[in-house]
Amino acid sequence: LGIWPDNILTKNAAGQVTNVANPFDGNYFTATSSADIGAVTAGNGYFVIITNVPDKVCAAVAGMFGASAWQIQIGDENGYYAMPTTAIGGNTQPTDVKLAGTDRINLANLNAKCGTAAPRKTIYLYFPL
Repeated sequence: LGIWPDNILTKNAAGQVTNVANPFDGNYFTATSSADIGAVTAGNGYFVIITNVPDKVCAAVAGMFGASAWQIQIGDENGYYAMPTTAIGGNTQPTDVKLAGTDRINLANLNAKCGTAAPRKTIYLYFPL
């Protein structure tokens, strides 16, 4: 029982999932954290990473997770984003779209992160276990 529908999965000959595609010709990736994210200690949460998000829908996509994600970060995507093979270090910065553990998105930071010149973004959503 997975959370991803079969029509967005790529599987190898053995039936193992090798990729999860998103509607932006990018991917969904997951990774655990190797550092504390706010009050959540390392390894006690996970990232959902959405790649290749067009700048025109960046705010809408990130905003959908404002009530559920513990932290939201957005970065410019200047090339192919490879699947993480290890835990992500993670960090917290004053420019985060949603600061770790707060109850709402910072709209000024959302506009700043989605409004950069890069046409594609990577959105990092962090969820505690």
